[in-house]
Amino acid sequence: MNTVPLSMPITLSRGHFQSPVFKARVTLQHEISITFNRSLPPDQMECFIGMNLGSNNCTDQPSILNVRWKLISEQRTIAGDSSSERGAAYSDVIERFIGRFEAKRGTNYTLAFDVLEDGSRLAPAHPLLEIKPNLNGSEASLMLAGFAFYAGLVCAAVGVILVYRSAFGA
Repeated sequence: MNTVPLSMPITLSRGHFQSPVFKARVTLQHEISITFNRSLPPDQMECFIGMNLGSNNCTDQPSILNVRWKLISEQRTIAGDSSSERGAAYSDVIERFIGRFEAKRGTNYTLAFDVLEDGSRLAPAHPLLEIKPNLNGSEASLMLAGFAFYAGLVCAAVGVILVYRSAFGA
């Protein structure tokens, strides 16, 4: 089951954008992020997205990722800009977190999104606006751990039965 309710290409040129309506598939905190592929040099990318993490000096390449957002449900704003949100994840893609909200399963949402500074130099990295459940430190991960535990017990029981049957020919 795909639990990602929104993943869409976006342009980061200055302006106002609105996502299509999407539904949360689970009641859980969700993260709003912009995901980039690794086609730009890592040092340049860190500067552009405002994540000067290493000894890298970004004085000649300041952050160009400057956005504001608000989440709308039933014509009401239910969450808004988290300008203090500073985080990123690095794997085969670079994911820059811009906010979080508590989602309710089956609820319709729309994300209004303002790009405040021209970020079109990030276009070669194919930016995607993504909203997905935050599975780190949540009940979902605990449920998954519990399921894995019980699945392991079942497999161990089957193994014991098979060993017993082969040893005693029953």
